[in-house]
Amino acid sequence: MTARSTPAAAPERFERPRASVDPDRSLGWLRHLRPVVVVQKWHFIGSIVAGLISMMVKIDFAGGFGSLNVSNAAAVALYATKEL
Repeated sequence: MTARSTPAAAPERFERPRASVDPDRSLGWLRHLRPVVVVQKWHFIGSIVAGLISMMVKIDFAGGFGSLNVSNAAAVALYATKEL
């Protein structure tokens, strides 16, 4: 009888994920992704902010150069969020 040994595991090249999709099938698709979004919350918030800024710039260029200033930036932001 020979002793069998298991081969040594290769070192992991990447760290394990900090969160995964919730397996509960009764949840909606957004609730499935909540654990992943919570772990990456600054990336998620940054992408939302970048999207809002890009919409504001798009609206500003559509209205003409220089029309976006401090006085109407809140109105443009409100308009941009309503477009979502």
